[in-house]
This record gives sequence, structure tokens and C-alpha cells, in this order.
Amino acid sequence: TDGSLSEYGLEIVTVPATLRAHRLHWRDFFRSVSSDLRSSHACGMHVHLSRSAFEGPFHIAKFERFFNLSTNYDFIHNIANRRLNNYTNAVPDKRIPHGYASINYNHSRYCAVNLFTKNHGQGVGNTVEVRIFASTRDPWIFFRNLEFCVAAFEFARTASLNKSSLNYNRFLGSIDWKRYWALCHTLYDTYCTVPYPGLRKSVFPSPRPAAAEAA
Repeated sequence: TDGSLSEYGLEIVTVPATLRAHRLHWRDFFRSVSSDLRSSHACGMHVHLSRSAFEGPFHIAKFERFFNLSTNYDFIHNIANRRLNNYTNAVPDKRIPHGYASINYNHSRYCAVNLFTKNHGQGVGNTVEVRIFASTRDPWIFFRNLEFCVAAFEFARTASLNKSSLNYNRFLGSIDWKRYWALCHTLYDTYCTVPYPGLRKSVFPSPRPAAAEAA
């Protein structure tokens, strides 16, 4: 449970691990979860990435800016299954200066990407937290969210900091669908039926793998 929940609810919080490890360990959770458990957009899924995995502050700055660019908002909202709110605020782009993450300028943990993960926001911790997602009991959505974070991490590694390089269209063109099954099938189902710059229907296979295969 979480202090931001008024009466009840389930928050999902991950620890840094590989996708393979997450698929292995969370698979049993979703197989055993009670049918009485309900998720709500008031509840969140918080994904933690190891800060040491980033290649320095510049990598973190690009990762953070990707989530906070206003031109990416609608795309981010579609992936997150909810809009940004008081607990997942966007950091104004002007507060992410060239070459640096907002850690020197923004001191709230209630951000789309939280850089203050030590002692509930009291300091810089060992992780970078993505707070945008609604909680879920659907394993496909859960693994999609994890894959999105890893794909964004890889994308930010090689992208430049300018807005055009961090636009969602560039991100879409960088995705390896063979690695990110759940994410790519979400993109296929959501965007391939309408014109969507950067994504072509032929890029992704249409058959959806069995859930057990993805897990």
C-alpha cells in the first residue's frame, strides 16, 4: 500500500533487474494473483532502474527529457494508461538544462522520472524511478511497461539531447520488436490501424504470441 492511496489499492514497485529476471520472477505472481484483486488508475506501477547502469549524468538527462517533452505527452499517456498527475508531474523542459538532469533544479520525487529515490525523496538514491504507469493485474501490460522503460533507456543512450532526436517518432524507429514483445504488440494494436509517423505495419508481426511465451 502507499500513502497516496486514500482507502485501498495496490502499488507495484519493481527493483532493478534484467528483463529476463523480471519475466521469470513476476510470472509466478501473475499466475497466482487473486481474481478479487482490482487495479485502479489511482494506483501506480513504479519501475526502478539502476542508476549505475546509466552512462553518466548526460544519459540520465536524455532519459528524463524523453519522458518530459511536451511533444511526447500523448504518446507517453497512451503507454502509461493514465495521464500525468500530482504524483507524476512533468518537469518543465526549461528545468532540464543542456547536458544535465533536473537533479540540480528539481527537488520533488513526484515526477514522471524521479531522481530522488533515497529515503522517500530525501536524497539521491541508487535508482532512477519511472512513475508514469497505472497499476495493473494484466501481465501483458506489466511486461510492456518494463519493456518500455528498458527501450527508453537504450534509446537515450545514443540519442542527442535536442528535442527532435528525443521525439517519440525517433524512439519508435529504434525499437527492436524481437526483444520487446509486449511493447511492440501494444504499438501494433494501437497505432497500426491509423496513420502514425515513424511506425509501419510491416515492421511488426501481426500474430500475438501466447502469454506464457512472453512471460
